[in-house]
Amino acid sequence: MSHELPALRDDGLVTEEIGDRGLDKYRLLHLYCQLFAASMKKKWDCRVYIDLFAGSGRSHVKGTKKIVAGSPLIALGVDPIFDKYILCEKDPDKLSVLKTRVSRDYPNANVEFQPGDANQNVDQVIKRIPQYAKDFKVLSFCFVDPYNLKDLAFKTIDRLSTRFVDFMVLIATDMDAVRNVFDLRIGREYCC
Repeated sequence: MSHELPALRDDGLVTEEIGDRGLDKYRLLHLYCQLFAASMKKKWDCRVYIDLFAGSGRSHVKGTKKIVAGSPLIALGVDPIFDKYILCEKDPDKLSVLKTRVSRDYPNANVEFQPGDANQNVDQVIKRIPQYAKDFKVLSFCFVDPYNLKDLAFKTIDRLSTRFVDFMVLIATDMDAVRNVFDLRIGREYCC
């Protein structure tokens, strides 16, 4: 893929580690966010970005010194910007760091943070999405990149789909799903 993500300086805050495939994921997300935000700007009155597993906002590429923006900061960095951002994170430490980075780097963005498990708090996420009306059209883009398969309940996607929402759902099929299939073969209990 030709689009290179800019390297960021280490700010000394919690930064998650990703592999080379994570860079590809972030490049695709950037491209999709850019296309979505620009192409829907004149068709919808309000465009909302939702990130169900936002993390700390930055990622360190394993085996290198390179630090890149994570999914929420990628979405915040597109032009034109989304009208609203809803960022969910279960881990209080990562959420605190994300809030620091957003307020420092994007102080004028309309961002709401949803602490806790996105599956358990999906109704609160839905309440944060502006209400669609005949004279106020709202479209959301929801990025779903769970840390592992058990972190995402289908009912969460089902509940969010009661609104006008486009989804990008990433599932690490070569990692977590394969481990779970392997676990089934050796008799371990599988639950999702």
